[in-house]
Amino acid sequence: MISLIIAGIVIFIGYQFGAKDSVNWLLLPFLTLPAVALPIFILLGLAIRGLPLGTRWRSWNIFGLGMTLSPFFLIFIEAFALFAILFVVVAFLMLQPNIAGDLERLSRQIVEIGPQSEESINLFLPYLLNPGVIGIALAYFAVLVPLIEEIFKPFGVWFYAKRLTSPAQGFALGALSGSAYALIETLGVSAQTADWGSLLLSRIGTGILHVTTSALMGAAIFYALHDRQYSRLLGIYILSVSMHGLWNALAILYSFSSLTEFVKQDNLLTGFQTPLIVSMSILAGLFLIILILSNRRMRATLPKPLLEEPVP
Repeated sequence: MISLIIAGIVIFIGYQFGAKDSVNWLLLPFLTLPAVALPIFILLGLAIRGLPLGTRWRSWNIFGLGMTLSPFFLIFIEAFALFAILFVVVAFLMLQPNIAGDLERLSRQIVEIGPQSEESINLFLPYLLNPGVIGIALAYFAVLVPLIEEIFKPFGVWFYAKRLTSPAQGFALGALSGSAYALIETLGVSAQTADWGSLLLSRIGTGILHVTTSALMGAAIFYALHDRQYSRLLGIYILSVSMHGLWNALAILYSFSSLTEFVKQDNLLTGFQTPLIVSMSILAGLFLIILILSNRRMRATLPKPLLEEPVP
């Protein structure tokens, strides 16, 4: 409760001063760490409540792997996948003379006007809001990225899988991996902007997603490697990818919907910002319910003496 109150105060202060360039450069760097870390700390507490983490050195190792090797592998693999998609798209466009000609004329206009000018942005936005571009973005962020991330986020749990003693411990260590990844990812996208407060509020939902899906995968890894329940691992993986994909799809659609405000002509996503925000809020609440209920289920699988032991 104390962490929740402090996080709320910090985000409120940053929200009030984020648009003031005279002070945000000095204030926001000090506010970012508690604003990012405290909500994740709360989520981790809900996830591991009453569950055994195991030895302290192993817990810190898994947390460290979640902040280092997991993001490293994911950045490398996702960048490679993105370049592959861009290569295919460019090759396709080169085979379409009409489209290639339009893009060439557009590039000339932008160079003549100036890439940073408002007129250049207005010229480029209609192409960015093309249904084909939106479809490619959804395919990458809502399908490919979740497929990759849900395997590599619990990297530390995979590494120590043979030493797990119960699915509850796998769940707890998976939540630890997810919280570490959420922490480093959110710190990476945080910036000194006027939207600092709104950005960090939206990232709380992303933190709930990462902690929940990684915790579920941690338990599934134990079931697969110790009880040979590979179908359960596959089912949990599909569930985690679906949750992640749905969240990313709503986030991507919101981003494109926000861009329609700068285009004079109507688009299919025009005016959808509010419904998308409501949908993401409901989805974040659903993820939180899944996390809490899963924690209770994991505690129920533990022998009574373990339930009485404090969490290390």
